[in-house]
Amino acid sequence: MAATGVELLKGEANIAKEFEAHHRRLIIAGTIGNVLEWYDFAVYGFFAHEIGQVFFPSSDPVTSLIAAFGAFAAGFMMRPFGAVVFGHIADCRGRRTAMTLSVLCMAIPTFCIGILPGYQTLGSSAAVILVLMRMLQGMSVGGEFATSLLYLVEHAPVGRKAFAGSWGAAGATGGTLAGSAVGFIINRTLLPEQVALWGWRVPMLLGLAVGLAGLFIRKHLPEESEKPDPSQTPPIVIAFREHWIDMLRIAGVMLMGSVGFYLIFVFLTTYLSQTVKVPLAQALEVNTISMIVLMFLIPFYGHLADRIGPARIVTVAAFACMVLALPLFWLLHHKNPWLDLLGELGFVMVIAPYQGSYPALVVRMLPQKARCTVLSVGFNLCVGLIGGTTPMVASYLIAKTHNDLSPAWFLMTASFITLITVIMWQSKLKKAGHAADTTLT
Repeated sequence: MAATGVELLKGEANIAKEFEAHHRRLIIAGTIGNVLEWYDFAVYGFFAHEIGQVFFPSSDPVTSLIAAFGAFAAGFMMRPFGAVVFGHIADCRGRRTAMTLSVLCMAIPTFCIGILPGYQTLGSSAAVILVLMRMLQGMSVGGEFATSLLYLVEHAPVGRKAFAGSWGAAGATGGTLAGSAVGFIINRTLLPEQVALWGWRVPMLLGLAVGLAGLFIRKHLPEESEKPDPSQTPPIVIAFREHWIDMLRIAGVMLMGSVGFYLIFVFLTTYLSQTVKVPLAQALEVNTISMIVLMFLIPFYGHLADRIGPARIVTVAAFACMVLALPLFWLLHHKNPWLDLLGELGFVMVIAPYQGSYPALVVRMLPQKARCTVLSVGFNLCVGLIGGTTPMVASYLIAKTHNDLSPAWFLMTASFITLITVIMWQSKLKKAGHAADTTLT
């Protein structure tokens, strides 16, 4: 009898180990896929200055930069369209199918940008082709990221859903970090003239290998246990007819992250090098260190969100961003590498809690039907229309106001809207008789 009890305990322990191993594999696959895809998309932003000179030459460097960020924004404009297409595929054909297809739509355009001749060879056609490639990239990310977040949270065990979802955000941060690190290495090893002439193309050419690796990883994700019913009303119809308020609410939650991430971790390298006048290699070094810290903090706050609730953490983070955005931007404006690092790390301490908590929060807001379409459209309406234009808007604000700290007000406004959105959602839950903020079940 005792032996039987011991065997039973060993069997339960083995089942628990297998469950944990399965959960780790899901997190690793989802995280690595995001790393690979966001590397492709973000590396453009770190070489915006060089790309502007190649494809949008102008006697005024600011004009070239704004045009290059305009092409960056064009990719984001396609994200809502990608959300509709890939959200429909995910709801009708499964999450894995959508996530696998999206990788292909990223790798090929990235490689094409790397080999695309510039304005001097093709004239204005070069700029047109560049924008088209960026639009294909934007469509890919628009369909992939929200789908992967939903996949991670849905497949996570009870009490660990926020932690699992946080790894999706950490993966996106890791991809952006990889782009920043590659940019730092290239700027450290090549002369500025070499970077401008051909060095910026190297990360783009690596995009094909990165994309093929991502395709292999995504093809081996486990399929959903429940298959969607193909005879049901199309998910896009359900989303816009019955859940448009949910999509707007998700967009409101995402506003702080959309502006904050692309302002601090994409635009800021250009801001430090072009506006503050520090060496680009130094700006990339500061950005790389900050993103390493951010990537490690995001899962910590995801774990914390499982304990105290994601809405509480997002609320505190949004309020802190409203209060600290202006003084942190002021720290970045001293041409001192230590103050630059301190300022960006300050933003990390504000944004990391948000990044670790928002995936679980927005998934909790979703309806049962057309979940991926609702999340993808709401998410990408905000990130595509606001996040993608953030570097361009920040450049425009500085040029027009002649105030180098003006982008801080943009971030403060976005944080305020996110704060109000979460407070109103919690108020709605209270009126409906539900707990305003509990751990996910």
